[in-house]
Amino acid sequence: MSPTSQGALQARVQPERSAPSFDLSALVLRAASEVLWGARNPCEPFANRADGLPPDRVYYRAADGWEAPLWRYPPRPGATGDPLILAHGLGLNQSALDFREGHSLARAAWRRGYDVYLLEHRGDRNALPPRRPGSFDFDDIVDLDLPAALSAVRRVSGAPRALWLGHALGGQLLYGHLARGGADDLVAGVALCAPVQFDSPPSAARLAAAAARLLPAGWRLPSRTLHRALAPLGGPAAFRTLANDASGPDLRGLMLDGVDDLPMGMIRQVARWVSSGKLCDRHDRFEYIAALRSVSLPLMILAAHGDPICPPAAARPAAEAIDARDLTWEELGPDWGHLDILIGRRAADVVFPLVLDWLEPHRRDCWRPAPPA
Repeated sequence: MSPTSQGALQARVQPERSAPSFDLSALVLRAASEVLWGARNPCEPFANRADGLPPDRVYYRAADGWEAPLWRYPPRPGATGDPLILAHGLGLNQSALDFREGHSLARAAWRRGYDVYLLEHRGDRNALPPRRPGSFDFDDIVDLDLPAALSAVRRVSGAPRALWLGHALGGQLLYGHLARGGADDLVAGVALCAPVQFDSPPSAARLAAAAARLLPAGWRLPSRTLHRALAPLGGPAAFRTLANDASGPDLRGLMLDGVDDLPMGMIRQVARWVSSGKLCDRHDRFEYIAALRSVSLPLMILAAHGDPICPPAAARPAAEAIDARDLTWEELGPDWGHLDILIGRRAADVVFPLVLDWLEPHRRDCWRPAPPA
């Protein structure tokens, strides 16, 4: 039996878990939004729906009891099935990377023969908490979720190592895992619009951090409901600035199907990053990017001048820090926003081939164990 077949068999014998809960309030809110939009804009569709979840899911369990799914596109017949993990950004879910046909980086990779895994972690809606979950942040996801998720990918795919492609927070998680000594788990990595340097007025950063500390540690900012409620009005102004080239129906569809609530622990750590100006741990004692200086891994970093969250200057310190044997730096122009690289009109013709072509020479190494240190 081939490694891929063994992995598929192990995935099938995992205990069954219930499907994600049906959200009646979301359905009602969407119907009301469509009626409101149709009354005001009879000539333009309200929103393009996300196509739904991939056909398979594989659950992994972190050391502290949290469980979360990896949504999987198994390799098509005859494909090499090299494992590729896709990780979404903060406040988004897997739909940002797998929105709909023609706007799905996940399916573009699957068509090239990859075994595609869309990562969810304890910050996502479908994660299953332990009995007493407590609060969590970026450090917990890096230290607990990622090793368990990568172990599950190895078990299911049969490959000793995997490829990583992360957008925004997904790219920051890549840096975090490498900084914590996880380079042997990966063959190569791609970070799309993932900031590691933060420029903000210190007073504003301190105010945001103070406000976050006043709120309950286990609370979640209901951004999912907020975006759904405001979608008929074009959505929050800050969200609209992230997509310069996405169609209105696609952007509103992402607001309805691709946004998730923000855990307070994550908000607090982001406030720490903005306050300190760097990607650091919760106590500002460990700087993730500084720790990359001892890492050697093929890496592609992409940033866009039209991205208010991650202009090139915010991503460049990672490229300067890592000791990459194969480092590729890509800059897109001012007409590319933070979300345009995923759901923009040109994403499938420009960004998807750029990224997947770069991964191509590295994919065969997934089946080779990591070289000795």
